[in-house]
Amino acid sequence: MDRVESKAKEAGIWELASKVKIARSGNSLVIRIPSPLARYLDMRSGQEVIVSPERKHRLDLELA
Repeated sequence: MDRVESKAKEAGIWELASKVKIARSGNSLVIRIPSPLARYLDMRSGQEVIVSPERKHRLDLELA
């Protein structure tokens, strides 16, 4: 575990995971991306994202 933690810290992704709630906007569901994660991924408001199911209970997001 120490080795995994060390590698994550080196990559700059340590502590970027967080639990968020799903919200509703009209007929759609919304997942908010915490700002530290958005900054790490260089996400911008209005940017397009490809969302696809990876498997049951897991999504894949790809910045377009």
